Amino acid sequence: FEVSIDDEPFQKISTNREDSTRLWDGWVASNNIIKTTGHYLKKSGKHVLRIRPVDPGIIFQKFILTTDKTFIPNLGPAETITTKTQLN
Repeated sequence: FEVSIDDEPFQKISTNREDSTRLWDGWVASNNIIKTTGHYLKKSGKHVLRIRPVDPGIIFQKFILTTDKTFIPNLGPAETITTKTQLN
């Protein structure tokens, strides 16, 4: 898949490029594959996250956006509650 924030160029992310038996076992045991990208935000405020699937069979379960590099176990923190007006 490819990911971009605001008007930056898309970054192509491979879900299993570094595949090995040990990594595969971990992905199966935790039922997920965690990928990390880095972005430079030019200004504060609202931003647009753009996701472009490259493989038609990919399924996204959750995206976690954070400004620090703390370890997020498994599927991360609970979902943030938003209202319809916040999504517009």
